[in-house]
Amino acid sequence: MMNGSEAENNEYSKPQETYEDNKPLDLVHKPKYHRRPVMKRIRILRYLKNNPGSHYRKIFRDLDISRGCLSYHLKNLEEGGKIFTIRTGPYKFYYTGEDQIMREPFTPMQKRIIQILATRNSNTYKKLSERLDKSQESLMYHMKRLKERDMVVPVRHGNTVHWFLTKKNDV
Repeated sequence: MMNGSEAENNEYSKPQETYEDNKPLDLVHKPKYHRRPVMKRIRILRYLKNNPGSHYRKIFRDLDISRGCLSYHLKNLEEGGKIFTIRTGPYKFYYTGEDQIMREPFTPMQKRIIQILATRNSNTYKKLSERLDKSQESLMYHMKRLKERDMVVPVRHGNTVHWFLTKKNDV
């Protein structure tokens, strides 16, 4: 049995500091090893927000995270709806959920066109059709649909039309 002075000095009898929702602080702050996965995911999300359309190897090189760890976090972020991917040939390009221009209802061809326009300076029908391995007529159809959505803008230079992403939709 404790007397009055021993009870005051006992650490269990001291009132603990509390957080906003009256939880003790030591329960709110998780140990450091529990925060590491969250911090890595935050780094990945920030990177993808600043570098939309990055592929796996580029993310791996720039963030210096092991391949297994990066794969694990990218998979969990995609399953959680925080990021989405577009596969183009052998590459898988990653975007944050905030990149609305790459969301449906765009066709896969339209997504590839936007991807190329975001990375290339000069894009004529001929260059785009060679790059995408599609006919110019097919490309004209998709460019017309993208223009209707204010995604692209044509700039005429003589007889040649160059296509660019609109400034508000620049990736």
